[in-house]
Amino acid sequence: MYNILTKYSYNAATDLISQLSDPDEENQLLNDEQIHDATILQDWIFNKNPTQMSYNGIQNLHTNIEDDQFAVLFRNNHFSTIFKHGDYLYQLVTDIGFIDKDIVWERISNVDGDSEFYDHEFLFYQHTENDSFDAEPLTDEQLAQQLYFEEIQDAEEQLKLYTPTYKEDEQLAMLLQQEESRKYEEEYEKQVQKSNRKRKVSNTSRKHTHKKDSSPTRQHHRKRASTRNVKEESSSDDCNIL
Repeated sequence: MYNILTKYSYNAATDLISQLSDPDEENQLLNDEQIHDATILQDWIFNKNPTQMSYNGIQNLHTNIEDDQFAVLFRNNHFSTIFKHGDYLYQLVTDIGFIDKDIVWERISNVDGDSEFYDHEFLFYQHTENDSFDAEPLTDEQLAQQLYFEEIQDAEEQLKLYTPTYKEDEQLAMLLQQEESRKYEEEYEKQVQKSNRKRKVSNTSRKHTHKKDSSPTRQHHRKRASTRNVKEESSSDDCNIL
C-alpha cells in the first residue's frame, strides 16, 4: 500500500482513478499495473478514508508540530492553516457558511467528521437552535464549486470597479502621444540651444584672436610714419635757399 501511495501525487492519483471509473475515458490506455494501482487507490481514498484523514496521520501531526506552532495541511484538495495549542490540533475555519458565527477554529481530533468548533480564544462554541450548518467536511466537488463561485464574485467586483471604454482608451492614447511630442520638442530645443552656445563661443574666440593679431601691425605702421616725417623735416632743414 505504501509503495503505491508514494508513487503518485494527489492529482495524479485522482486522474488515474477517473480514467478507471469514467466509461467515457479510454481505459485501454491503462496498462495492467496502472489498473491495479487505480483500484487500490480508489478503495483507499474513497472507501477507507473518505475524509482524507487517518489516525496515523493525526498522530504524525502531533509528533512533528510543536505547541503554539503553525503549519499548512493539504486535505480535500485544499490547503488549510493548522495550529497546535494546548496539545490539541486546530484547523482554521474558512468555509463561507460560518461567516456569521463566532467560529474561528475546528479541532482535529477524529477522522469521522464529528467536528468541534472554537472561537478566537479557543473556547468551545455552543450550538444554538438557529445553527443550521453541517459539520461534515466538504467533498472535493463542493469545495471546487465554492472556490469557483468565489472567483466569479471576485471577478465581477473587479469589473465593477473599473471597466475601460473605447473613449477612455482613445483619450489615453492621445495623452501618451502628447507626452511623447512634448519630450521630443524639449530635446530638440536643448540641441538648438547647445548648438547656438557653441557658435557664439567660436565667434567670440575668432574676434579676440583678430584683435590681438592686428595691434602690433598698427603700431608698426605708426612707427614707420613717424620716422618718415622726421626724415622729411630733416631734409627740409638742410636745404639752402639761393
